[in-house]
Amino acid sequence: STSSSMRMSLLHNDLVSTTPTDESAMRTQISRIYRSSRYRDAFLFDISKCTPTYTERQCMKLVKQQHPHAHACIPLNDSSKRYLEVYITPVNDTNDILHKGIIFDDLKLTILPCTAVADQSHVVTLKLSRIPLYTDDLVYEGLQKSLSVFGRLLDFEVYKDKDTDFFMGNVYAVLDTFQADDIAAQLKYATFSHQLSWCKSTEEIFLATWNNMPTWSRYCHKDGHTKFECELSKARILCYACHHYEHRSFECPRRNHS
Repeated sequence: STSSSMRMSLLHNDLVSTTPTDESAMRTQISRIYRSSRYRDAFLFDISKCTPTYTERQCMKLVKQQHPHAHACIPLNDSSKRYLEVYITPVNDTNDILHKGIIFDDLKLTILPCTAVADQSHVVTLKLSRIPLYTDDLVYEGLQKSLSVFGRLLDFEVYKDKDTDFFMGNVYAVLDTFQADDIAAQLKYATFSHQLSWCKSTEEIFLATWNNMPTWSRYCHKDGHTKFECELSKARILCYACHHYEHRSFECPRRNHS
């Protein structure tokens, strides 16, 4: 179960979200806000978990205290998240805002930012399962090869058991699928499907789900039909009226003729 696991970025493997079992230990939260900003090179801090303990203005004050050379900050929100858009030039970033983030001592929480994406980006979040159970470096290499045909990889994170550090085959991936209209046909990104090939293998596949994806069967994992329409699934259904397979008792064609 991913509910008792931690997520570790393989693209940014120096950043790890942590939830220690010891309540007195500092927790680390990585912001995951894949949105554009008013200007380039903004850092986005997800402060949703800080409210109502902290107001937006109090969060902004902490940014200034801990990163005094930040020159601009605006609070923003969407339907699900409240966040800060912070600007600091690289030459003035003496306290390493990306890796040190904002520390909320009384909450035992450090929030690390993410960087804003380009205005024209089309961001797709994938939940991947049945990833081959390889070491981190091989999973990283395989995901790069397998997903780059669908878009530009913004991040992917493996789920690991928080007690044992075991990888269990589940990954969270974020891609930017934007391409200009005039790009050559041979360079266009491929279209997602529920079953994806691992490193172009014809035998090894993994599974992807995303918002507003086309219909797929939860039984055979093929696209284009539901589990209830799936011929493979129907073949295993036993009718309790006639004891034949491939239909349910309320659909039994023999029921009215017995």
